[in-house]
Amino acid sequence: MAVSALKKRILNIRSSRISSRARCSESESSAGDRTSELVPNGGSPIAWLTSFGTDARGEIYVVDGGLGNGNIGTIFKIVPALEEIEVSGMGARQLSVSASGWSWENVAAMSSQPISEYRVYRASAPSGPFECVHAGPAFTWSGGDPAVPASGHAYYYIVAGVNEWGQETNSGWGTDGSARSLSGAACPP
Repeated sequence: MAVSALKKRILNIRSSRISSRARCSESESSAGDRTSELVPNGGSPIAWLTSFGTDARGEIYVVDGGLGNGNIGTIFKIVPALEEIEVSGMGARQLSVSASGWSWENVAAMSSQPISEYRVYRASAPSGPFECVHAGPAFTWSGGDPAVPASGHAYYYIVAGVNEWGQETNSGWGTDGSARSLSGAACPP
């Protein structure tokens, strides 16, 4: 189950099991055991779940008290799949623009996902389409976008992190709830 879907469910922690139920209005349905989906680093299962919580971004953490196997307690972050992460999403560092350049959230440090490059997309309308105008390995762009919109108009930007397999972070949603559309055209060198 995707982490974004897990966040929309009611979690129930009992000893070494995590189960969830979807909450629909006043009723709950579709119970499911999620424990096997949350094995840290593909290794030993969590021994004794004692708590869970979220950080300021809504990322989910679980606490293994270590009581079942004599280990010292450990806190695990449930890392979402790359396509569920939004660069500079809600609660994160936003795109910062200055005369010397632009910078944005370091997704690799925030999510533990291997990011090989960042892409900056631009559109002349908030709904897109967004065309790639910059690609680079750092979470900065020296000088920023040299293009200037026509008088009375604006540009809109999306930053995406990309891993070595070409998977991109989520581009987010427009105000109407529809997914933002990124061009599949190659980024300029």
